[in-house]
Amino acid sequence: MTTAADATYAGPLVSLGVQRMPDGTIRERMLTSLRPKSGRIVGVRIVEATDSTWTMYVTLSWKTGEYLVSVYGSPKPKRYKHLAAAVAHCRDAYRYYGPIILETEKQEPLPHDELTSHQ
Repeated sequence: MTTAADATYAGPLVSLGVQRMPDGTIRERMLTSLRPKSGRIVGVRIVEATDSTWTMYVTLSWKTGEYLVSVYGSPKPKRYKHLAAAVAHCRDAYRYYGPIILETEKQEPLPHDELTSHQ
């Protein structure tokens, strides 16, 4: 039987003040200082959000799936104001020199006549 206490219990890490990462998210330090010795990034996807910031997803040799890169000490995604900064960080900090996929979440604006017609 599940009790109210069971439903609110987040596990031993949260009770010690350590935030658990959401599935599909990886802390940046796992790509730099805590990267396994033989581990490497095998793919990068950089996505432009509707607010014109950029986030990075990585595919890793030592884990399955794609991971959103988060900032140090937080589950929040690491955001870049400029695409050039994201690419430079990928090269300089993560030592990844392979292809980078670019995507956008922005939508094409409606043509002017569709904005003004009320049919």
